[in-house]
Amino acid sequence: MTINFQQILQDSWNFIRNQRKFTLMLTLTFCLVTLILNIFGSSLFQSVTETAINEPIDKNELSTMMQRVQKAVTFYYYM
Repeated sequence: MTINFQQILQDSWNFIRNQRKFTLMLTLTFCLVTLILNIFGSSLFQSVTETAINEPIDKNELSTMMQRVQKAVTFYYYM
């Protein structure tokens, strides 16, 4: 069985070219998702704090809202 070095070299070069594109797409996707989650997280936290300031609520409701925020933040960091 003969080894086709030209094909190996061509495959290696294609892999390197595709790896660069893949890395770029992965980085752009990660940045976009991070931006969206930051905006969503900020608006969620803002709505909880506005509700807590504007409406008199009991400690159980406030605790429930803060747990939701904590779960959202935890979900964001473990993605």
